[in-house]
Amino acid sequence: ANLVRDGDTLQFGIGSVPVALAGALASHRRLRIHGGMVSGSLRTLWEAGALDRDARITSGVVLGDPALHDFVAQLPTLWLTDIRHTHDPAALGAIPRFVAINSAVEVDLFGQINAERAGGVLQAGAGGLPAFAQGALASPGGRLLICLPATARGGSVSRIVPALGAGSLCTVPRHLADVVVTEFGIAELRGLDVEARAQALVAVAAPAHRPALAEAWQTMRKAL
Repeated sequence: ANLVRDGDTLQFGIGSVPVALAGALASHRRLRIHGGMVSGSLRTLWEAGALDRDARITSGVVLGDPALHDFVAQLPTLWLTDIRHTHDPAALGAIPRFVAINSAVEVDLFGQINAERAGGVLQAGAGGLPAFAQGALASPGGRLLICLPATARGGSVSRIVPALGAGSLCTVPRHLADVVVTEFGIAELRGLDVEARAQALVAVAAPAHRPALAEAWQTMRKAL
C-alpha cells in the first residue's frame, strides 16, 4: 500500500491480493480505476472515500455476487467497454501514474514472471498481465507491482526461484520487471543490473530458502 500514491490510477488482478490491498488503501484519496475487471475491492474503496468520485471507472467486466452488481449499477461513473480499450498498451501508457497490481506463480532471479503454470500444470492464461505490464512501464510515473506469497505448499517450495524451468511459462519478460512484493519485503528491480536484481529478489524470498537461492545464483553467475 505504501507504493500507491494518492491520485494513482489502479488496475487490480484477480485473487486475494486486491481484497487485502483495498482495505489497506482506505486512507488514500483520489484513486482511479482502469482495468479489465472490477470486483468487491471497488466497493471497499468507494465506501472508504478512497476513489475520486468524479473520475471515470473503466472496466471490461464486473466480477462478483448480485449485491456487487446492484451496487455498481448505481455508479454514474462506471464505464464498461471492450478489451480493445481496457487492455490497449498505448491507451494505458497515456494514463499518468498507471499502477498495475497483479499476482504470479513464481518470479526468478532475472525478474522473469510466471503467472500461468505451476508444477507443470497450466493454471491460467496470461490474461491482461502482459498488456498491463507494458502500459504501466510506458505510463509517466507508472508502476508494475507483482505481489505473491514467498512460498507454497506450507513453506516447502519457494516462489522466488533461481530460473524459470521447463515446467514454467514466462508471462512477463525480465525487461518489463519493476517491483516484486512478498510478505518479506519489496524488491525494486527497475534499473538494476543483473547482480543487484538477483540480490534484491533473494532478499524478499522466505529466509529458509535464501541460502539455496544465493548458492544457485553464484553458480549461474559464473556461467553468464
